[in-house]
Amino acid sequence: MISRIRKSETTKKILELLEDGAVSMGALFIGIASSSYGSSMKRIQRNIDQAERDLRGEFDPEHLKRKRHSLHSLLSKLKRDGLIAKSKDGWIRTALGKVKLLRLTSSSSGYKSEADNVLKIIMFDIREKERGKRDWLRARLTEMGFEMLQKSVWGGKIKIPKEFIDDLNNLGLFEYVDIFAVSKTGSLKKLNNSPNGD
Repeated sequence: MISRIRKSETTKKILELLEDGAVSMGALFIGIASSSYGSSMKRIQRNIDQAERDLRGEFDPEHLKRKRHSLHSLLSKLKRDGLIAKSKDGWIRTALGKVKLLRLTSSSSGYKSEADNVLKIIMFDIREKERGKRDWLRARLTEMGFEMLQKSVWGGKIKIPKEFIDDLNNLGLFEYVDIFAVSKTGSLKKLNNSPNGD
């Protein structure tokens, strides 16, 4: 549990460092490697400034090697999860990374869930290479109270929050997600035989 909290804190710090654009691998490494657990962003920035002035002699080589390996592993995981991406200038935070940072810094765990009388069916078809976004979507649907009918088909009598739609747009997922409101339920036979022909 402590390890998960620590990874979450480190993820948050990396995403915050990338807020203003690309940061070089060296700057990321120095900022995280020379900062103790729980360091503030101000402290990390001071460590980066100090390292630029005097990089040599500041680190024990073995400690530096372990930290470098740990950071590479974390960056690889963040990249696999779609939270960061490599650019010509270094690492940048992706749209999914922005949403993740919002969730990590937000006091609430997610969207406000409200019951509704109308059944919503949510279907999506998101490519395997966008697995991080797909996992994000499934986690948000679960969080709001939707139930999985099939892997990519979810249902529930839940109001869809505007913030959820905004996040779908920001992540470039809107075109891959279909949301249906079902006003009548039952078998097709029952619906076709209704006296009003509805």
